[in-house]
Amino acid sequence: MFVLGVGIGLDQGRSALAVVEAQGDTNNLRHLEHAPLGLESADTVKRILLLTASLPRCSLVIDEAGPGRSIIDQLRAEDRYPIDVSITGAGRVSFDHGCYMVPLAELANGLQTGLKDGHFKIDQALPEAHSLEMAFTEFGRVVNQRGREDGAVKGGQWDSVLAIALAVWWLDFTDTKDYKLHSTR
Repeated sequence: MFVLGVGIGLDQGRSALAVVEAQGDTNNLRHLEHAPLGLESADTVKRILLLTASLPRCSLVIDEAGPGRSIIDQLRAEDRYPIDVSITGAGRVSFDHGCYMVPLAELANGLQTGLKDGHFKIDQALPEAHSLEMAFTEFGRVVNQRGREDGAVKGGQWDSVLAIALAVWWLDFTDTKDYKLHSTR
């Protein structure tokens, strides 16, 4: 199974698309790309559609903040139904009005724990492999110090870290009792 995590850049920031593949008990980052600064949302939607069409059994998880909402609406118009995520500052994961509310600390902890225990691996052939590992560490540190991230991740990789964190979170979350209870209602 594949998950395409999409971190939409805010305030003219770049967006990132991250493909994570679940293989047994391991989630592997297989692909990461960035949209050029200022790319129109319709062009981002086209790229998302191309990527998901090339991946078998691909789920799509998008941060709905800012321009993410518009991209979600455009994807639905194309008969694609992404998993909407609203990132919160605290609390626990909840589901309300078609959107998952996910604490940022949960996204950070999922990445850090997965890297530490070998449950999440970065394809070392990716050009950003080493810098991403550093950014994940900084991401967790900033989240833990402030409680709520403001987008300041070392190396300017907020979009990448967020896209990857969303994909990894979804793969981990769909294995939980909370998800299984919710999905059978």
